Amino acid sequence: MKQILFLGHYDKTDMMFYLGKLISMEHSVLIADATESKRYEYAYPKLDIEEDIHQYDGFDVMENVHSPTQLKERIAETSYDYVLIDIDHLKNIQEWRSDDPLFLVTSLDNSVLQRNCQMLNVLLEQSEASELKPITRIVQRATDAFTEEYLDELLNHLPIQWHDTFVYYVDERDSARKIHNQFSNQISMSKLSGEYKSVLKQMASAILEIDDKEAGRLWKRTERRRK
Repeated sequence: MKQILFLGHYDKTDMMFYLGKLISMEHSVLIADATESKRYEYAYPKLDIEEDIHQYDGFDVMENVHSPTQLKERIAETSYDYVLIDIDHLKNIQEWRSDDPLFLVTSLDNSVLQRNCQMLNVLLEQSEASELKPITRIVQRATDAFTEEYLDELLNHLPIQWHDTFVYYVDERDSARKIHNQFSNQISMSKLSGEYKSVLKQMASAILEIDDKEAGRLWKRTERRRK
């Protein structure tokens, strides 16, 4: 089982669902909601709200995850190839320290940036300066007036090595598709913006350790999949 941590005080539900659908084409996937605000509670339709694990278009979703220990206990009798963990809770962020891949998902909205800076400060405060933490950052821009260079300035005191940076822009097509999917039992990935598609494929490539061509073929298979 490979755990992937997605850190960021930012709504990542649609991104996580798209990745879950992509990866579930060839692997078993669980998305774990470890967010403080319980972002996933109303982000997708459920057949039985009392269930501990909910099935959604080829992968599973677990809500109300409070710690790595609790997650381990709740999936002890299951076997997943990939567990994608959405985290934005400052209080217990250090409990999630891991050698598994870490993504930082952020916009350039200052309130988001500052909260993410706080989380990374707490996460890495006990790390040695010589032990750089590789992190891939996913940045949503609304304008080119501010870039991820501002994020560099906020975090340059931390032992971080930016493994890669993927950028996409605010686009009403992506917002419309997100809302449409929240009311559907099947995730549609059509009509997403080209930049968002590109970022999702790059993320899938990094997680699955496949090349761009394989990621492209996986995307096409995902678009064709029907229940």
